Parts: sequence; structure tokens; C-alpha cells
Amino acid sequence: MKAKTRQRVEPAEVHSISIFQHRNKRGRQEDRYVVGACGGGVLLAVLDGHGGATIAERAVTHLLKLFTAALDQGAVISDALRTTVALLVDLCADGGVYDPMNMDQVPAGSTLSMAFIRGNKITLAVLGDSPMLVYLADGTLHISPEHSVAHHAADIAAINARCVDQIMSGTLFIDSDFLTLPRSGEQLQTTRALGDPEFDGIIGREPDIMEYDMSLGGVVLIASDAIAVSNHPGSRHAFYRMIAELAYEGNDATALGQFALDSKHHITDNLTLLVAKVDAVMNK
Repeated sequence: MKAKTRQRVEPAEVHSISIFQHRNKRGRQEDRYVVGACGGGVLLAVLDGHGGATIAERAVTHLLKLFTAALDQGAVISDALRTTVALLVDLCADGGVYDPMNMDQVPAGSTLSMAFIRGNKITLAVLGDSPMLVYLADGTLHISPEHSVAHHAADIAAINARCVDQIMSGTLFIDSDFLTLPRSGEQLQTTRALGDPEFDGIIGREPDIMEYDMSLGGVVLIASDAIAVSNHPGSRHAFYRMIAELAYEGNDATALGQFALDSKHHITDNLTLLVAKVDAVMNK
């Protein structure tokens, strides 16, 4: 377990950032994260690796550099995020099977959830089911889409539409929790991801982009999906609101991560949580 807090991160609107990671019962930590200053703002990201950490590690190595380059070329923030994801999709297309880091020599993949905070705006890009929460000072809570078989009906409808032949031939099976390739036995919970070449043409590679005004201040939380204490949307979203409110009251990532672990005793997956406190923006 490790946790650290960085105070007064530039620019001044971001008051503090805290980070919590816990391996839990997994043999290794497959989550990765990014915290970096660029383009007059702060970029935060969580990547939840699966099939090993190969793709998550590769993506974090390039993420900040690619995003900064897109901004330097004059792209607006949403386009810079979209371009960054597209380039990472290409960089991770092989699944890292022959990467020296990949001890298992099996295709790997990763989610990618990013938030860029600059001035009074926060822009989110999500690919996969690592949730992002934006809690504003007026009590408004924004929850990012969760691209998973269990929770994103539109993605499943799109997969059903473009994979008719595979479904009819029995080479792709979809149940309430997984996409399954019966011939290889490979399974995937996410409906969008980096890597996972065996699911290429099945899962999505385009992120959802959202932008919110943070002039009033608030908190931003980005986590791996282990933070979810329930598969039921109502219970899960109620828990998200609870931890967002606790963050706004001053609890850091360590306190919130431990609270999540204590609330979900059967948790076995890696847990990563970033919490950023954003001050109200004056005269912007």
C-alpha cells in the first residue's frame, strides 16, 4: 500500500492532489496513474490494466508527452485528449504480447480515464470502466460513463450490431458480465479499452469526452473499478456520492481508499484512487 499527498500543485486552482494504491489479493499491481503539469493545467489519469500491467505501463510512459504535444500544436483540449487516446490505441494495438515486461506472454489491455484541469474548466476523457467523479461546490455530482458489459447498454447494442456474424457463428458470446471468445476462452468485462488485440473489431476504441465548469470549486476523483461497492447502479452511484462528499469535506485519497476497502470486504482487485481538490476560480 502507498499513499502520498502533494500540496499546492500548479496552477493555483488545484489546491491538492492525493493518491492511494492497494494491491489487495492480486499477486501484483496492474494499475497505473499519471499526475503531471502541462499546458498551464494539470493532467490526471488512472489506467486499470488487465492481463498484466504491460499495456497500462506502456501507455503511462507516453501519455503526458503525447497530450502535451497535441496542446503545443494548437489543439483544443477535447481534441488533444481525443488525439492522445487515438495515438495510444495505435501504440498498444499489439497487446504487448512480446514485450519483455510481459512475463505471461498473453495479450494485455487497459482502461484509460483522464482529466485535464485548467482555469475554471475540467475536461474528461474515458475509455473503459474506471470511474471519474466531478463533485461541485453546489452539490452537483457528475459521473463518467462506465464502458462495461454490465453497465453500458449502448456499447453492447453497438457490439451486437457490428458483430452479428461472430455472434451467429458462435465465435463471440455476450452475457450479462463478459464478452467471451469461446475458441480461446478469452473474456473481457470492458466494452472499450487499449490493447486487447483479440477483441479488435469488437470493442470500442473511441473515448467519451465531457467538460464541466469548476468556477465554484469542488473535487475530482478518478479510480479503478474496484472502488465500486455494488453492481447495482443505484447502490453504486449512492456510494460514489458518499465518497465524493467525503472528499469535498477534506478526506484525502488514503482515507477514502481505506473506507472503500472497509465497505467492500470481498474486494480482491487492485485499487487506485486519485483525489484532486479544486479551489473556486476568482476573476476568471
